[in-house]
Amino acid sequence: MEKKTSETSVWGTTRTMEEVVGANLTRFREREGISRAELGRRIGAFANKPWSRQAVSLAEAGKRAFGVTDLVTISYSTGLTMTDLLAIPEDVDHIELGAEIPILAVSVSTSMELSALTREKRQEYELEGRYRAVLQMEKYVGTWAANVKRALDGHKTEPVDTEGGEH
Repeated sequence: MEKKTSETSVWGTTRTMEEVVGANLTRFREREGISRAELGRRIGAFANKPWSRQAVSLAEAGKRAFGVTDLVTISYSTGLTMTDLLAIPEDVDHIELGAEIPILAVSVSTSMELSALTREKRQEYELEGRYRAVLQMEKYVGTWAANVKRALDGHKTEPVDTEGGEH
């Protein structure tokens, strides 16, 4: 079965992860001002096998499948992080993973960003989320308590809105 390549369709711009990695490799190579042969030499120095200029060209075009070992080798030899290698460009709407319907690129990016967080950072975000929820609950309970107090005091004024504003 032939590997699907990027396209623009009803789903918007769709790319494979191989194309994403290839585009990120191209950006790195161009930013460093090095040739495909030099990039191949750098990667080949850490790989089990040499990377020719043609191998780099295929990788940059998204026509080469990457295994985990390949990604780690590329990362180590270039100084790019896994997040750098797998970063989905903003102009990509969906990622083709082989399913009938492509996956939203933003959901893939968000998953990668969340999984890249350190345990400490995830706990910090979780605590911030809980703190915001507690503040929201306190606001709601405070509003409810104010409305109950008004009712008990016999006030004929409009009740306080649950969003904190007056009706």
